[in-house]
Amino acid sequence: MKKEILTLTFIFMLLAAVAPMMPIGAAKKSDKTLFKDDFKKTSLKDWTTVFGTWTVQNEKLTQTVQSQGGDWYQRPAIVADFNVYDSFRIETKLNHVSGGSVAILFRYQDMGNTLFVIFHEGINIIIGNVVAGVEDNNWYDFSYSKGTEYDVAIEVQGAKIDLYVDGALIASNDKWGSAYSSGKIGFDTWFASVTVDDVVVRTGKVSKAKSEFKLSQSYSDEFKKNTLGDNWVFINPSPNPSGQSYSLTANPGFLTMTTTGPNDLIGTTDTAPKIMQSAPDGDYQIVVHLLANPDAEMEHAGILVYQDVNNFVRLLRDKNQDSVGISQQNNGAYGWSFMPFSGSDLVLRLTKIGQTYKGEYSTDGIDFVSVGILENPFTPNSIGLTVVSTPTDNVFSADFDYFRVYAR
Repeated sequence: MKKEILTLTFIFMLLAAVAPMMPIGAAKKSDKTLFKDDFKKTSLKDWTTVFGTWTVQNEKLTQTVQSQGGDWYQRPAIVADFNVYDSFRIETKLNHVSGGSVAILFRYQDMGNTLFVIFHEGINIIIGNVVAGVEDNNWYDFSYSKGTEYDVAIEVQGAKIDLYVDGALIASNDKWGSAYSSGKIGFDTWFASVTVDDVVVRTGKVSKAKSEFKLSQSYSDEFKKNTLGDNWVFINPSPNPSGQSYSLTANPGFLTMTTTGPNDLIGTTDTAPKIMQSAPDGDYQIVVHLLANPDAEMEHAGILVYQDVNNFVRLLRDKNQDSVGISQQNNGAYGWSFMPFSGSDLVLRLTKIGQTYKGEYSTDGIDFVSVGILENPFTPNSIGLTVVSTPTDNVFSADFDYFRVYAR
C-alpha cells in the first residue's frame, strides 16, 4: 500500500475535563435514518456479496475466511443495496476479530473505485480511495484490540471524512473524499475475519452530549495547600537515586516532582518516584494539567494507573519521539501508542471504561487529541502521578497544576 504519513489532527470537542460523547447510535430528533440492518434475520436480502463468503451468525454480519486478500477485486466484500450521497454518517459496531485489515467502504462504485476507512493490524487507521484500481491514502497511528467490538462512526460532509471510535474523534481527512459524490456502503477484509452489527446510515452529524462522569472531590486535588492531603502517599522505591522529591512550595499552586535518575518504572528497575492514592471502583477519568519540558531521552512525566510493576497503564509527556504516549504493562508484556508533541504545557486525560484505557491530550483543555486506546484486564489498586529519567542521570522536574478524577 502507498503510505503518506500525516501528523494526526484528532479533535475531540467538548468542555474542559468532561468525559466521552454519548453513544454514537443516539440520533438527534432532526436526523433521518436512511438505512438500517441489525442482522436479526439471516437472509441478507438488502446486501450483495461481491466476493468471498458473508453470513449472519449470532445476529452479526460475519466473514471468517482469512486466506483471501491481495488486490481490491480479490478481497471478500459485501455492499448494501443502498446509495449515499454528499452528506451522511455511517454507524456500526465493528469487531476486527483477527488477521490483517478490515475496511468500511462508502460511495462505492465497484471494488476498483471506492472510498474507504481501514482498521489495520491493530495499530493503524487508513483513510483513502481507490480510483481505477489505484489506491491513495493517509495512515494514522491508532492502537486498538483485535477481538474487541467498537462503536464506529464515519461522518462524511462532501470531501471531509471524520472517523469516530467509541465516541472520540480519531482522524479527520479531506484529501480523498472528493473522488466520488455518491455510491453504496459496505465492508471488506484483507486476510482477516470480522463481525459487524447494527449498521445505520443517517443524515446529520455525530451527536455530542454532556459528560457521563462527575467530578469526585474525594479523589481530586488542586494542590493549593503546602502539604499533601492524607489520601496521598509519596513512594520513593529503594534502592533509588538520591534527591528524588516533591514540593508544594517550590512553585506555589503546583505539585513539583523531581527525579535525579537513572530510574524506571518497569520490573526490577522500579525506582521512579510516585505520588499515589487508592483507585476508585468502576469506570473513571483522570484529568491533569501538566507543565513539563523533558530535554533528554527517556525523561517523561504524567498519570499512572497502577497494580504492580508488571501491570499498569500510564499517560505521559515523553521526550522519546517528542510525544504524548499511552503505555502499559500487561502481565509483563509491554504495549504503547503515541502522538508527536513538543510543547511543555498540556492537559492529559486518561479514561478507564471496563478494561479499556483511552489516552488524550489538549493544549487548551477543550479540544483533545486521541493518543490511543489500550485493553488491559488488570485491577488497579492505585492512581497518581510519576516522573521518570532513564538511563540518564539528569535532574528532571515536572509541575502538576491539578489532579481531577471524574467517576460515574
